[in-house]
Amino acid sequence: LKVEEDIVRFWKALPEATLVSHGEMQYLELKDSFVLGNQKLGRRFLVRSIYRELCDHSERQSWQQKWVVTGTPGIGKTIFPLTTCGSLRARKTVVWQPFQSQKEASKTYLMTSGGVQRVALDSNELVDALANSETIYIVDGRAPITCNAWTLLVTSPQDDNYKDLLKEQAFMLYMAPWSYEELLNCKAHLYSDEKALPTTLMERLFEWHGGVPKYVLASASSLFKSLGGKEDDVWDVLVAELTRTIKKHKVSDILSAHQDRTRAGEYSHRVLHIWNHPGGNPSLFRVAWASRRVESAVLLRLQ
Repeated sequence: LKVEEDIVRFWKALPEATLVSHGEMQYLELKDSFVLGNQKLGRRFLVRSIYRELCDHSERQSWQQKWVVTGTPGIGKTIFPLTTCGSLRARKTVVWQPFQSQKEASKTYLMTSGGVQRVALDSNELVDALANSETIYIVDGRAPITCNAWTLLVTSPQDDNYKDLLKEQAFMLYMAPWSYEELLNCKAHLYSDEKALPTTLMERLFEWHGGVPKYVLASASSLFKSLGGKEDDVWDVLVAELTRTIKKHKVSDILSAHQDRTRAGEYSHRVLHIWNHPGGNPSLFRVAWASRRVESAVLLRLQ
């Protein structure tokens, strides 16, 4: 199976990535490669403080072999395993199954000291790698293969993806949405040109969507370009999507989901966000409104 050259360059560059500090923020900077082989993502990726906290937590539980990291969709869970886990960035055997949409064929990559190769699910190379407890197995957005390898699943809250892994006594950790400061730093890195994404638009969308870069940065920038740089039109489209989600469900159901800490389904995507527990334990979570604007829009329907 053919391996994309951009993916090969990325995995070769990752162990040598340089940690760069910029104020209170830290980035990993790649040489001669782009993040996940995607030029649009640039050569740097933000090392969020929550990434370090989650990694430190897993390293303290070194005996634990199975992990699930979940959280509100659109907050960049895919990047987490690539940024902080030292054992991953070391030259160990890594099996990586990246996120694929339902329309795309699934891909599995095997990284060893000998290079990067794409492997079939029934290949001897993959079977042997996953039988080894020293192998790092990263799965994004799908149910992992049951195996002996050290396993990390990053996924949105979808029970089908992790129900079998939890039966193996996997630990589940929760990743919080982004702070405004994190979004601002990411914008300065990826969307510094105000003609690509005005800061005022990002701020207005943050007031509704909260700390989800998928909507506040990526979708906003894409729509800003396709709609001819009309800020109000972009805001109208993205806020309308959010308010439609609010309106299509019963208010009583939304309030019950908030009270019952429902973490799966559309509630946790747009209206309700998953946050770390105030006590700081990443294995505990709380559910909060996506923003004050969203909370007000829901409560307004009660009147």
